[in-house]
Amino acid sequence: MVVIGTAALAGWLLGATVGTAMLMRWLRWHRAVRSASSRPPRLVFVHVATALGGLLLWVAYLATGRPHALAWTAFAVLTLNNVLGDTLLTRGWRQRHHASAATGSSRRRDYFRAVVETLRGRRPVATLHALLAGVTYFLVLFAALGIGA
Repeated sequence: MVVIGTAALAGWLLGATVGTAMLMRWLRWHRAVRSASSRPPRLVFVHVATALGGLLLWVAYLATGRPHALAWTAFAVLTLNNVLGDTLLTRGWRQRHHASAATGSSRRRDYFRAVVETLRGRRPVATLHALLAGVTYFLVLFAALGIGA
C-alpha cells in the first residue's frame, strides 16, 4: 500500500502542478478579456480549495499510521474535486462552442463532447490534467480499499 499511496501522492502533486499552470494561464486570460469589475467564477477557486484540502488529507493519511477514515475522507474530497473539475470542463466547452439549451444542447451530451475533445488532446495541458486526475482517483481508491497492501 505504501507504493500505491506514494504513487497517488505523486499523481496528486503532478496534477496540482499542471492545474496551477492552467489556473495562472486562465487568470491572465480572464484579466485581459474581462472588465475590471467582473470576477472569475467561484467554482474555479472551490475546485482549487478542494484539491488542496484533499491533498493535505492524503499527506496526513500517509504521514500517520494510515487510519482508514483519513483515506476515505481524502477520497470523498477528491471525488468532489473531480466533479467540480468536470463541471468546469463542461462549462468551458459550452462557452467555446456557444452551446446552450436554446441551441438544443443537453448537459450530458455537452459533458461527453467536452471529454472527447479533451481526450483527443486538442488542449494538451487540460488533457494531462484530466488524465492525472483519473489516475490519482483510482490510486487513492485502491489505497483506501487496501488493494496492493
